Amino acid sequence: MSTQQKTDVDVAASGDSAGVRQAFNDYANRVRGGDVGSLPAILGLIALIILFSVLQHDVFFTILNFANLINQGAAIIVLAMGLVFVLLLGEIDLSAGYAAGTAAAILAVALTSWHWSWPLALIFALLVGTAIGLIIGLPSPASASRRSSSRWRCSLRCRASCCWSSATAAPSASRATRSWPS
Repeated sequence: MSTQQKTDVDVAASGDSAGVRQAFNDYANRVRGGDVGSLPAILGLIALIILFSVLQHDVFFTILNFANLINQGAAIIVLAMGLVFVLLLGEIDLSAGYAAGTAAAILAVALTSWHWSWPLALIFALLVGTAIGLIIGLPSPASASRRSSSRWRCSLRCRASCCWSSATAAPSASRATRSWPS
């Protein structure tokens, strides 16, 4: 006859409150030890919610405002989700931000200056971003330091192409005559 030992997973799965209590105590001990994790970001978010709900109580807690916040943050959220994989693999690489910025600049120029339809401009911007990612990410026989130098040069080229695309974009007449609502 063999005796089975209960593991932490078995205790937590059985619905015993000691598992939840133990997990909370472990987290509290980690925070006391200096491992705060995402606690500052969560506390900052709570502080901002309290601040804006006190200052603009009639505007902040509306469905329209929260929909607007989600809409404005969608592009950054998608970019952050993509960068999570880069960080998890241990490749701390800032060129992904430059590739995304270049693709966004190309999209903006294609829509405003070149007057392309949005599906065509979006596909073109995605292809540009994919091409930049392939050029940066293709394995090379170079050493790690040369690969890092190559990524740095590519990020400078992306920055230069963003400057070129914004410099070639002439302001349209409709933007110059548009008035902002008061």
